[in-house]
Amino acid sequence: MSIKIYDMTVNHMPSPAGVDDTPHFSYKLALEGTHQVSYRLLVSDKDGLVWDSGRRMSDNQVMIPCEGQLAPCTAYTWQVEVTDDKGSTAISEPASFSTGMMKPFGWDAKWITADPQSIFIGNKWCTNTTAPYLRRSFSLKEAPVSATLYISGLGYYECYINGISVKDTYLDPAFTEYDKTVMYKTYDIASLTAGENVIAVSLGDGFYNADSDDAWNFVSATWRDHSKCLLRLVMTFSDGHTETIVSDKNFRGTKGPYLANDVRSLDIYDARRDLGDWTLPGYDDSSWGDVTITKAPGGALSGQYTTPIKETRRFAVKSIRKISDTRWLVDAGENTSGWLELSVEAPAGTEFILRYGEDFDENLERPRAIEGCLKPNEKYNFQCDHYIASGKGREIWHPCFKYHGFRYVLVICESGIPENMSFEVCEIRTALEKAGTFVCSDDMLNRVQDITCRATRTNFHNMPTDCPHREKNGWTGDAQLSAEQLLFNYDGAAAYWRWMDDIIRAQRPTGQLPGIIPSTGWGFNWGSGPAWDSVVAVLPYTLYVMCGDKAVLQKAYPAIKKYVGFCDTMAVDGICEFGLGDWCPPADEWHKNCDLAVTDTAYYYYDTLVASKAAAVLGYENEAAYYAGKAYEIRQAFRRRFIKRADDVLELNCVKCQTSLACMMYYGMIEESEKPLFLRELIHEIDERDGHLDVGILGAKYVCNVLIDCGRADLVAAAASSPEYPGWGYMVAQGATTLWEDWKGGSSQNHHMFGDISACFYKGLAGLNADENKPGFKNTIFRPQFVPQLSYARADHMTPYGKVSIGWEKKNGAVEITLTVPDGCTGELHIPQGYRCECGCTSRVFDAGTYTVKAIEA
Repeated sequence: MSIKIYDMTVNHMPSPAGVDDTPHFSYKLALEGTHQVSYRLLVSDKDGLVWDSGRRMSDNQVMIPCEGQLAPCTAYTWQVEVTDDKGSTAISEPASFSTGMMKPFGWDAKWITADPQSIFIGNKWCTNTTAPYLRRSFSLKEAPVSATLYISGLGYYECYINGISVKDTYLDPAFTEYDKTVMYKTYDIASLTAGENVIAVSLGDGFYNADSDDAWNFVSATWRDHSKCLLRLVMTFSDGHTETIVSDKNFRGTKGPYLANDVRSLDIYDARRDLGDWTLPGYDDSSWGDVTITKAPGGALSGQYTTPIKETRRFAVKSIRKISDTRWLVDAGENTSGWLELSVEAPAGTEFILRYGEDFDENLERPRAIEGCLKPNEKYNFQCDHYIASGKGREIWHPCFKYHGFRYVLVICESGIPENMSFEVCEIRTALEKAGTFVCSDDMLNRVQDITCRATRTNFHNMPTDCPHREKNGWTGDAQLSAEQLLFNYDGAAAYWRWMDDIIRAQRPTGQLPGIIPSTGWGFNWGSGPAWDSVVAVLPYTLYVMCGDKAVLQKAYPAIKKYVGFCDTMAVDGICEFGLGDWCPPADEWHKNCDLAVTDTAYYYYDTLVASKAAAVLGYENEAAYYAGKAYEIRQAFRRRFIKRADDVLELNCVKCQTSLACMMYYGMIEESEKPLFLRELIHEIDERDGHLDVGILGAKYVCNVLIDCGRADLVAAAASSPEYPGWGYMVAQGATTLWEDWKGGSSQNHHMFGDISACFYKGLAGLNADENKPGFKNTIFRPQFVPQLSYARADHMTPYGKVSIGWEKKNGAVEITLTVPDGCTGELHIPQGYRCECGCTSRVFDAGTYTVKAIEA
C-alpha cells in the first residue's frame, strides 16, 4: 500500500515568494483504494522546525492555515505527513515558500523617479509620460550565496540585474487603488557576481498615471502622480553577513526611448534614443542625472504572489491586407489580448503607427465601438503605438507597459511600409492554467465553448475585465456571472484570491460597492446595484464550492455582512430596487424587460443566504441563524410583492418574462409545488421566441441553470446552438471568435459576461456538478442529460483532489457512461428520467476509481 503526495501549494500557488498574509497549505494524494484519516503539517526554516501542527484527525487537504509564528523575509519549507484508513503513513518531499516584508510601511528604501517630465501631446500636457530609466552600480567582494529583491514600480516596471531580467512576466505590479494598497513582488536573484553589479529599472505609467480622458475618470484619480519605484535588494554572503541595496539618492536616472505610454491610449517609442547596454556593468552613466526622492503613493505595501501576466501564446498573423503603399491591415485571425511584435529594417526616423481594434470604420481611421468610452480628442490615439526606427539593421519591438484588445491592427507608415516588415501575435494575459475541458458531438456547441474560453482568458489581467480593449475595467457584474464557468475551465483560484482583496478594500464603511473594481470613485451611483455588487458574496462562495476554499469565506465574511447591511438600508418593505438590472437584452420591440426590483431583491436574498451559509461553515452558529431568519423574511416579502397567484394559473405582480420566471426559480423564491407551473410558463415564453432566449446577462444565467435543474438541458442545447438571432450560435455564425457584449454584436466583441453557458455545458450536458455540502468536488454529483441533439458529451475538471471526469455516448440503443472519481473522494451518479441502469437502479454511489455504467431506456 502506498501514498503519493503531490501538487503542494500555498494559497493556491506553487512555491510562492513574498507571502505577506497567512499561508494556507493544500496538496493532492494518490491512494490505492484508501482515504486520508489524518494529516500533520511541518514548517521549517534554515535553522529547523518552526511549526508542527501535530496529528489532526481530518480528511481535509485544502487551504489548511499555518498557525505558527513566521518571520518576515524568510525562506521556509513545508511537508505534510498523511495517514490513511489502513494505517499506512507517508511524508511528502519538502515544498517551499518565502515570506515578504510583512510590514505595510517603514521600509528603509525611498520612492524614487527620474526628474519628472511633461511633454505636449495632441492638445494637452501629459505628466511624466516619458518613462524614467533608473540604475545603480555597486561592487561586491564576492558573489552572495543568496539574494532577494523586493520591488514595486508604479504603474508598471521592468527590472534587470546585470542585464538579466528578474522576471518573465509583464504588467507588474497588479493594478490596485494605489492610495489604499500598493503591490510589491519578491524575487530570488542568482545573477550577482564578485566585482561590479548593476540593478536597472524602467517605469511605465500604467493605471497609476493613466492619461486618457476616459469615461471612468481615471485621469482624475486621487492617487495619480508620476511613475516611481521602491526596491530593496538583500544579499547574504558565505560568512552569514548581509548587505542591502535600497532605492535612494545613490541611483542615477534619465529618460530614454519611451516618450509616451498610456494603458488605453498612446505609446511613442523612439528607438533612436536607445540607451544601449544601460542594464549591464561597465556602462557609462555619467551623463545621467540624480534621481528625485518622491512622495509615496499612499497605499500600504502588500506582497503580490498570484498567477502572473505572461506571454501565453505566440502565433503568426492570419493575413495582411495591403490597402496602399502606406497602410496595411493586419488580421490576427481571432480576437485576443496582447500586442503585435513587429520586425523591420528601415531608415532612421521612419515612423510606424500601429492602431489596434476589433474592427475599423469604413475609412479605416478609428476602431469601432469605442464611442462613450474616450473623449472625442482621444479617439485617434486609442490603442495606438508609435515606433520610430533607429536605422540600425533589423529591429524587433513590442510595447511592455500596456496591452491591447484586438483582432485587427492598422499599420501606417507615411513614407511607405517596407516589404521586409513582419509581425507575430503575442497573447498577453494572466497565465491561467487550463483546468477543464468540455466536448460534445455538436460542432456548434463546441465552437460556443471555444469562444467562451477565449473571451474568458483574454479578459483576465490580474482581475477579470469586461473587455481588453476600450475599458480594461474590473466590472463586478461580469465577474460574478462568469465565475463558475471560469473555475470549470481554468485554475483561477489564486487570481481570484488576490482580486477578492481589491473588492474588500473598495467597499465603503456603509457597505456600498462600486460597479468596477479597482475604481477611482466612479461606479458607486451608477454601474452598480445588487446584481453587480453581489460579487462580494457570489465570488467567495463559488470559490468555496468549486475549490473547497474555506479561507476565502473567512476573508470575505465581514464584507458580505456589511453589504447585506447596506441593502437593509436601501430596501423598502424588504424590496430592493437600485442600480443595474438584466443588462444587454435583445434590443428589439418584442423584448420583455424584467422588473429591476425582481432581480435586485433576489440578489439581496441570496447575499443574505450566503452570509448564513458562510457563518455556518465558519462556526458562527448564532450569526448563521440570524441571517437565515433575515433571508426568510426577504423571501416572504418577495413572494408578497411579486407572486399574486400560483396554483393552476400563474399571476405575477411584475412583467412575466423569461428572466423574471427563471429568477424566481433560480433563487428558490417559489415553493417546490409551484415548480411545474413556473417551468410550464417559462417554456411557453421560450416557445413564443421559437426556442430562443429573450434575456440579458442575468436572465441568460437564470434560464439555462433552471432548465438544467428541471431536466430540460435539451432546450439549453437548442438555444445555444441555433445560428439564428439571438443566441450564442448566432455569434459563431457571424464569425465571432470571442463572446460579444450584446446579442447583435454592435458593441464590444470580446466580453465574457454571457459566458455562464459553458458552466451549463459541464453541469447539464455532460453532468459534472460540485456538491455544496462537500465542496471542492470532495463529492461529485454526476447528473448527465442525454439530450436528443447529442450522441455524446464529455467533461473533465482538475479538482483540488485530482481529475474528475464523466463522458457518455449513445451506442446500440443504450447509453454508455464512463466516470472517474479522484482519490479520497466519492461520486453520485443520477441516471436521467426515462432511463435506468442495467441493474435497474436510477442512482449509484462510487468511491475513487474509474467506472463504466450502461443506461437503458426505462
